[in-house]
Amino acid sequence: ALDALMNLRMRNELLRILEEELHTVLLITHDVEEAIYMADRVLVLSPRPATIQASFEVTLPHPRRLCSPEAQVLREAILKELGL
Repeated sequence: ALDALMNLRMRNELLRILEEELHTVLLITHDVEEAIYMADRVLVLSPRPATIQASFEVTLPHPRRLCSPEAQVLREAILKELGL
């Protein structure tokens, strides 16, 4: 439960660490924009029992601009898969 500014700082710090250390991280979020900003791959899960409903590759270069047309197309596709 971070405020918006601290959340963004922590995201950027995690991305910086991952760039240096080259670890694999599993991030679970309900925030579609956060998933696009952070992930190389976004999985949409079905309702219980959870199974992988859809998979989206995020090929946008870092640092990512969520307002880019490519990010918006991906956001819309994920939201559509979620039924929104």
